[in-house]
Amino acid sequence: MMLRRSITALAAAMLLAACSHAPLPTTGAPAAALTAQDDPYTTVPIPPVLYDEVHAAEKLMAKPVAYKSSQELDVYLNSIARALPMSSYDHAGFLQSLGLKDQLAPGKTDQPTLQALEHLPNFRPGTLVNGHEILPQVLAYKIAIAHPNFFLDTIKRLNPIIEVHSLNAALWKKPFKAVQKAHPTGETVAQRYAAALTKLPKTAFDADFHSGLPGTLPAGQPGYGTYTIAQNLGFTPDQAKRFATNDNNVDFDKTPYGKTSFSPLGQMDRHFDLDRDHQDTRLVWASRHLNAAEDYARQGAYDQAEVELGVGLHSLQDCFAHGQLTPCMHGVIGEFPDDVTYDPIAFYEATDATVAYLWAYLRAIAPANAWDVTGGTLL
Repeated sequence: MMLRRSITALAAAMLLAACSHAPLPTTGAPAAALTAQDDPYTTVPIPPVLYDEVHAAEKLMAKPVAYKSSQELDVYLNSIARALPMSSYDHAGFLQSLGLKDQLAPGKTDQPTLQALEHLPNFRPGTLVNGHEILPQVLAYKIAIAHPNFFLDTIKRLNPIIEVHSLNAALWKKPFKAVQKAHPTGETVAQRYAAALTKLPKTAFDADFHSGLPGTLPAGQPGYGTYTIAQNLGFTPDQAKRFATNDNNVDFDKTPYGKTSFSPLGQMDRHFDLDRDHQDTRLVWASRHLNAAEDYARQGAYDQAEVELGVGLHSLQDCFAHGQLTPCMHGVIGEFPDDVTYDPIAFYEATDATVAYLWAYLRAIAPANAWDVTGGTLL
């Protein structure tokens, strides 16, 4: 979390530095509260399924969304409805191979997101250090809301600077090699994943994106994330913890793959799409780690396979949380993309994708006679 706060402060400070060398527009005031008469979003139809996803997300979260009115919710949903479908960024069809289609959250972009925030007067970026907001972020956010066109033009110039290390490394274009040494456990697939295989064809998820581990939230506040999803699918607590821990560790450079964080000196392509004209770079990583997990599992090295799944899940989930937002935009608007009460569509679709990813792993490694598609029972 401290790393995320540091990068947020850096992005916001860079924006303020850029602004200090460019005159702010003399016209334009903060957007007024949205009214039915001047609602710029009414011309964008909201697919009914998005309302269904909001209600499903509230059930999963066991709490309501943060929007204060149906009008505020519609502003958010319109920003999602204006996105290109994920297929526009998934040219290799990876999500389709998982059985997913028509997701909208991964296609959200800077401008519609900022336009939605202009009409959410109660929202604050929400990134705190010792209980206090980060001043550069607060000031940058005020600039963004008061002068959105100026802000968008400024971050368009700044993003390539922040992304330069990852762009130059272009790791998503280079051959990938799994780096963990395989340590077979001596189990069969059916022994390792007995309960998960029984639930594979029929389990539905109807119960913080990346982890959801116990003890990471204040006392009495239930967690939800990869850990819970995996257990609901029949994975053991140890397996679920391995997924969730390595998923979360991507942000903190604590995986076998070195500096994987979203730092400008890390691997931003794991967290943001740095190749928007081709395959989303995050889906490249998700696919690579899924393949590596399957290879380890076929050697009986399930611990290493589960590490790979955790690392790959992080990039997959960031597709939904971050969409096509740029690093500067995320740095300035703070928790909005990752706060599940403000981004319930991403939360719901990321849950769906997490389930599909783990199922794809089981389907790939289980022999054809290990599970029964119609009955969902071990044979």
